[in-house]
Amino acid sequence: MDHYQLVFSGDILPGHDTEAVRQRLAALLKVSPDRHEQLFSGRAVVIKRRLDADTAQAYRRKLAAMGVGIRVEPETAPAAPKPTPVTHPAPPAQANTASGDAPLARETPIEEMDCPECGRRQPRRNLCINCGVDMPRMIAAREQAETEARQPGGEQAAASIRVRPYEPLATETSERPPLVGLGFSGRLSRRSYFTGVCLYGSLFLLVMLAVAISGSKLLFALAVLLSVVASLRLGVLRSHDFNWSGWWTLLSFVPLVGGVYALLLLFFPGSKDENDFGAPPEPNRWTHAFGALALLVLTPVLVAMIAPAQLARGMTVLGQAGGAYPRSAPTQAVPAMDLRGYDPALNDVVMYSLTTCGYCRQKREQFDALGVRYVEVFIDTDEGARRALDLKLQSSGHHGGAIGTPIIEVNGTLLLNNPSLDAVADHLIRRRS
Repeated sequence: MDHYQLVFSGDILPGHDTEAVRQRLAALLKVSPDRHEQLFSGRAVVIKRRLDADTAQAYRRKLAAMGVGIRVEPETAPAAPKPTPVTHPAPPAQANTASGDAPLARETPIEEMDCPECGRRQPRRNLCINCGVDMPRMIAAREQAETEARQPGGEQAAASIRVRPYEPLATETSERPPLVGLGFSGRLSRRSYFTGVCLYGSLFLLVMLAVAISGSKLLFALAVLLSVVASLRLGVLRSHDFNWSGWWTLLSFVPLVGGVYALLLLFFPGSKDENDFGAPPEPNRWTHAFGALALLVLTPVLVAMIAPAQLARGMTVLGQAGGAYPRSAPTQAVPAMDLRGYDPALNDVVMYSLTTCGYCRQKREQFDALGVRYVEVFIDTDEGARRALDLKLQSSGHHGGAIGTPIIEVNGTLLLNNPSLDAVADHLIRRRS
């Protein structure tokens, strides 16, 4: 099997910034600063050996895209000079005295040569008809490199900055896109995608707490819009790492399929090499990923410990916006309630409601229709009532978690999460017959 080597003589391709190419190549080859100038001195340096033809050409194309002019040369002993074709003189033609015709000259053979770049055999010329390389110049450069290598210290100087024979060239990485932004170009690694999901999840929980405290529907709509845009952006950038179009991210909104697609983006690696969307992205640090995960876990715990009532109110607002808790319950027949022996004077019933709660309105209509006497307190407009309810919840053993409204207090007993009429009836004090 023929082997080839990559030879660099300091050539920078036209259209590229010389200083930028020098820095990128030095970083790619991991050349020490004291050898940097030697690499770009103009002398031929072998930077990679023992490559097959396809691999060598792949390296050449990749380096050419960076602006580096690389020659691919066969890794063989110097070939003996080809003998100059000998043209034997044609024997003198016999003069045709009769006709007076001149003697015919024999045709000279056409001299051929092999292209040192692609190996194409062709008539001797300057530019290769196959790859366009300047063949005489490349042959002269190769001979110069071989001459310098045979000189004392020449081979040693070239080897000092040469990549080890079987060491692959370092893969160039691109700067990763920022986790917070509006751009949809570039690639995102698994670790960066995981970090972004955790950060946006924590931010969404904090915004929902602000929605609960302010009661602003506009803020809630804005938070949902921004979370959707942020999720789409992360998905698009992560899809680019697989060399997929960003439109595949719309699969995230398909039931079941979206979950599978999200797991694929989170756990499977993307393209190892450069693809249509750029070079492999540089991942962020593991400390950032674990920090984002810790923030995502601790945020709901801290919110539930510090402001349980606000969290419950936020869940109600979220449920109403999503349709889980309707603002106004449909008109329906009043269910039966066992009120035998019920005496309003013997019972204290308090209903803790939200002004935006549809189930609170439904329970109010049921109590009014059945004749149950009660006092209604709106905890989203009465701060004192909200604090009093928080103390009662804590004293009754409820130290956190989302609680639905209305909350009914019957003779000192709290009934949470919109209790049924039967549950309310079980706690009523009845007259003795």
